[in-house]
Amino acid sequence: MVRAVSSIQGRLIGSLLCASALILLGAGLILNRAFERQFLDEFDHALRSKAETLAILVTQSKGEVEFDFADELMPAFEAERNPEYFELRFGTGVLLEKSRSLGSAELIGEARQEALPSQKYLQLPDGRAGRMTVIRFVPHMKDDISDKFPLLSSSVDPLTGQPLADIQIVLAIAKGTEALTALNDSLHRTLMLSSLGLLLAFGLITHWLVKINLQPLNIIANEVKQLDSDNLTDRIRTRKVSREVQPIVIRINELLERLERAFEREKRFSSNVAHELKTPIAEFRSLVEVAQTWRDDKELVERYFKRLLGVAQRMDATVSTLLLLARLESDQYEIEFEPLSVVDLINEAQHPFLQEFARRNVGLVVSCPDDLFIRSDADKF
Repeated sequence: MVRAVSSIQGRLIGSLLCASALILLGAGLILNRAFERQFLDEFDHALRSKAETLAILVTQSKGEVEFDFADELMPAFEAERNPEYFELRFGTGVLLEKSRSLGSAELIGEARQEALPSQKYLQLPDGRAGRMTVIRFVPHMKDDISDKFPLLSSSVDPLTGQPLADIQIVLAIAKGTEALTALNDSLHRTLMLSSLGLLLAFGLITHWLVKINLQPLNIIANEVKQLDSDNLTDRIRTRKVSREVQPIVIRINELLERLERAFEREKRFSSNVAHELKTPIAEFRSLVEVAQTWRDDKELVERYFKRLLGVAQRMDATVSTLLLLARLESDQYEIEFEPLSVVDLINEAQHPFLQEFARRNVGLVVSCPDDLFIRSDADKF
C-alpha cells in the first residue's frame, strides 16, 4: 500500500506563505528602523528648536549675562505633570539658570562641558525616560535685534562688527519620550497588523492561484481514478495541460495503450485456446468412450490408445503454438527468418494422417510449384 504524503498544493501554499512571511518580516524591520529614525530626528529637531529659542533669551552687556525667561511663554517647564527641563551653565561649569521643574536636580552638572554629547537618552529627575539636547553658543549683545541675525556660535557683534566678550554658554534641554515611545508603539502595532493583513490576503490569493493552476493535475488524477479493465480504451486528455505535465500524460496514455493491447491479447489467447482445443478434446473423449465399450478387444484398445497419444500430442502442440503466438504479439520472442519450401511444409503437415488416408482409401493431391518459398522460422512454424 502506497503511503500518501502531503499534497503538492499544501506544500506550495506553505512554502509561498513562509517566503512571504520572511519578506514581510524583513520589510517590516527595515520600515520600522527607518520610521523610528525619522521620528527620533524629528523629536531631536523639535527639542533643538526649543533650545535655540531659549538661547535667544540669553544676552550679554558689558561682560554681564542675562536670561530673560517668562514662564507664561513656555509653560511646559513649569507643568506639574510631565514637565520639561532646561539648564544654563557657563562654559566653565558655573550654573547660570535652570528650570523650576529641576528643583535640586541637575542635567549636566559641573562636568567638562566639552565632553557633553549633543543628544542622548537619560532618566529625568521625576523618573521618566527622556532625551536631552545640548547646544553651545555665545550670547548676543543686549542691544542686538535678535530676529534679524544668527545667534548660535557667533563671536562677532552683528551691529558693530566688534568681537564679543569671550563668554560661552551651554544650554541643556530635556523632555520625556512618552510621545516618542507611544508613536513608536503605534508604528509597531500598525506594521504588525499590516503585515498580518497582507499575509492573510497573500495567503488567500496564493491559495486561489495555486488551486487554479493545479486544477489540470486534479482533473488528470480524477480521470486516472476512473480507469479500470472495462474502459482501457479511454485516454487522458492532453488539452489545456501544461508543458511540464504533458510528458507524464503522454507516458500514461502510452502505458494505457500497452495495457489495452495486453488485455486484447489475453482475450484472444483465451478464445483461441477454447476454439483450438474444443475439437481435440471432443475427439479425445470419443476415443475414451469407445475404448471403454470395447475394452476386451485388445487390438482395438491399443489402436485407440495410439490415437489418444496422437490427440494429446496435437493438443500439446496447439497450446505451445498459441503461447508462442501470444509471446510474438507481445514482442517477447525473436523470430529468425529463413526461406522455407511450401511443398515440404505441406508434406510434413499431411504425414501424420497418411495411414488414416490409406485406411479410408482417401487420396490427397498437392498442386504447388516446387520453387515456392516463404520466409519464416522453421522451429516456430
